[in-house]
Amino acid sequence: MKTSKLITLFGIFIVVAVVVYTRFIPKNPSYHNDRQETEKLNQIKELAVTYKDGFPNEKIAKESRLKLCQLTARSTEDQSKAVEAIQSLVEDSKAEVKYQCSDSFFDTTQDKLVEARSETYTVGSNTFQVNPKTNHVIQINFKEPLGQQKKINRTQAEATIKEFIASHVNSLGSIDLTKYKLDIGSKGNNQSSNYFFTWQGETTKVKLDPPSETCSKDMAKNVPSIYYKEDGIPCYMNYETNVTPVIQVAINDQGQILNYSNTFEGEIGREITF
Repeated sequence: MKTSKLITLFGIFIVVAVVVYTRFIPKNPSYHNDRQETEKLNQIKELAVTYKDGFPNEKIAKESRLKLCQLTARSTEDQSKAVEAIQSLVEDSKAEVKYQCSDSFFDTTQDKLVEARSETYTVGSNTFQVNPKTNHVIQINFKEPLGQQKKINRTQAEATIKEFIASHVNSLGSIDLTKYKLDIGSKGNNQSSNYFFTWQGETTKVKLDPPSETCSKDMAKNVPSIYYKEDGIPCYMNYETNVTPVIQVAINDQGQILNYSNTFEGEIGREITF
């Protein structure tokens, strides 16, 4: 009889302990987040493997790309920093900034997720690409140009661009244009012209990850590390390349910036919109 009571009491204790643990002991958020990330990665990989050879039709292509954009998106909190940078850039704290996608993708040959180089956002028909590591706007395409509409010459155009960059440090980063070589071009006629400004930094060697393969029938036989494919075509692997960072800005003769591009923070990824 005593043994039966002890077993019953022990059973009640176990039930109470389980209830207390599940209700009052907080779950490990790190474990929960890791599990979510693993599930996301598996879904991304499944999409990449399933459609490695292409999509069967445009409908499936769009649905899959939208799903991939959602799976690779940063948290709302992280994206809010990019949104603020864009709102500051267009000088409108209420501007409706819409996230489109990042250029992150799953590399099936390396079996890994390649980090995004840029995220694409839109404000109306204007597009902005943001570096997710710095939340700086690194590329802009203005289909609806902002700024003044007053006839300006090339000298005034340069001053307008410098003022634009200097007054938007939080959005574009701290940029000292005096350090770089400037090249100026123009296109147009007596009625209207566009000016093109390019500030060029120093050329440096960077490692390629992953390396790229170059193959050609016309390749010289003395190329270092040359090898041959089954069809006899010579190839070699590129493990590094020369990179020259630039800031490029196009502006019209009404003082309106048309586009902006900055590769000093790294190569700009693909612009992706829907």
